[in-house]
Amino acid sequence: DEFEQDELVAIEYLCEDALSGIQSCVGDIGSGDFLDTSTPGAHTFRVTATDKAGNEQIVERGYTVAEPDTTDPEVDVDVPAVPASGWYLDEVTVRLSASDESGIRRIHYEYGTTQGVVSRDIEADTAEITFDRSQFYTLSYWAEDGAGNRSESRDLRLYVDSTAPWV
Repeated sequence: DEFEQDELVAIEYLCEDALSGIQSCVGDIGSGDFLDTSTPGAHTFRVTATDKAGNEQIVERGYTVAEPDTTDPEVDVDVPAVPASGWYLDEVTVRLSASDESGIRRIHYEYGTTQGVVSRDIEADTAEITFDRSQFYTLSYWAEDGAGNRSESRDLRLYVDSTAPWV
């Protein structure tokens, strides 16, 4: 099995011998005790059973302690190509996609509008935001992974003008 660093993992074992009976049942750690998960890497523990006739059986079990995740998640942005004028003439939908080996806890984004600041935490690895009002937007976003690592906050500027000029 694989465990996280410092995860509490109790083990249990039992030694039996139907014929002569058990003389001793000894493990590297006692039954009901916790595995050492303080150090990443491959580890083993063993249990040695000896019956009253002198027969011995050794069982060895391996486990792995995973390296802690210290890598920030990555966030990809999918946005339609910017028109030559720099202004979108209709609504614009931006898709944020985050990825990380320990999973994504949330994507956070915020942007200002004429009515105030919109701020959201989406507990998923994708988020879609549609900008449908004519104005200049600055979308700030970041992601947090399952280990608590947070990507750097980034900004995306969008210019939307869906209002025809008045003559």
